[in-house]
Amino acid sequence: MNTVRRRTRAQNFLGNWFKIILFAMAIFLFAVAARSGLNAADCSDKTVLCHVVKPGETYWQLAELYFPDRDPREMSYRIKSWNQKSSGELRPGGIVKIYR
Repeated sequence: MNTVRRRTRAQNFLGNWFKIILFAMAIFLFAVAARSGLNAADCSDKTVLCHVVKPGETYWQLAELYFPDRDPREMSYRIKSWNQKSSGELRPGGIVKIYR
């Protein structure tokens, strides 16, 4: 005799919720990965320097360090825009991209 095992409504309901949650988590992780603008390819490019921020450093200091012959106001603004930052705050240990 061939018996077919059928899923109950509760099993279907839980199975559907599991799929929805799994899909939502995948979308969330993809969005986080896409927003993290910096990856290994960025730092391997010869036109990009990856600067590790030290405690107390400012965009102004980075502008003077990497572009001594340019206006630090303009270059600090550019460094912020390259890294998609609006505030002037840098976090120690963070990575700042500097385009040459």
